[in-house]
Amino acid sequence: MQTRFQSHFSTIVKANESNIWADSYYLSTQHEAAGHIRARTADFIIEAAGWNVYRSCGVNETGQASVSQLAGQEAYFNIGPALSNAFGEKENFQKELVAECVRGIIQAETYVYQARGFESPESYDREWKKFYANSCRYYSNLDRVSTEWHEHVGKQARKSFLFQRNKTVSISFDSGKLLITGSFSDSFHQLAVNVTLADGVIANCTGNLLRAPDNVCFESKTYLTEIIGLKMSELNKKAIAKALGGSQGCIHLIDIFSEMVRSFGFFTAIAGE
Repeated sequence: MQTRFQSHFSTIVKANESNIWADSYYLSTQHEAAGHIRARTADFIIEAAGWNVYRSCGVNETGQASVSQLAGQEAYFNIGPALSNAFGEKENFQKELVAECVRGIIQAETYVYQARGFESPESYDREWKKFYANSCRYYSNLDRVSTEWHEHVGKQARKSFLFQRNKTVSISFDSGKLLITGSFSDSFHQLAVNVTLADGVIANCTGNLLRAPDNVCFESKTYLTEIIGLKMSELNKKAIAKALGGSQGCIHLIDIFSEMVRSFGFFTAIAGE
């Protein structure tokens, strides 16, 4: 087996009483880049945001920029239109660096629930059950869930370092076949996906969840077989989400598979394959 490409996408979220900071770092065979957001802890209103691309091997322009259009916006689920206004509608590497920071802040909310106006972990759970209903395997099957979110998170309080996430992709050749491996680990979840390509088409796809909030989440891996037969280069996040179960699937499986597609695109752009 010969490894030809690696990528690592990390997110770290920290906070104090006044502010919450999220930083994303992307490091691959071809890229080195970062994104950042500073927001108010109480309402997640963005005070500053920006990105840096230090190395790109011609795939993306190097440089840095502040994204002033995001100042005053809430770093939460409704950020989509503001991101599109700042970066454009199409998928964009710099946009993803900043969007990953927003995702990190949303996940870190678990540890600043009091600053966000919730009296207890239980009241925070109740609000999420209403707001996030029918959005993923867990929240689409609440009648079958046996572990509450706050029970999965545990009683450990976090006041400074709140959340971390790492997404890693490796692309290798073995016996004439292209193998793509993706792993996803964060403060609450852990999973892995393995793909074999034949002439750019997904010939096999396996994976499993190692850590998740509830047993119901582990069922989402059955959707991985639905991606077999699709052409890797033609997949976008919407198509991936549809194939991997939509609201009945795992959003983190969708996330790591999307990262695998991005890495495959970067790899083929340079390799010319």
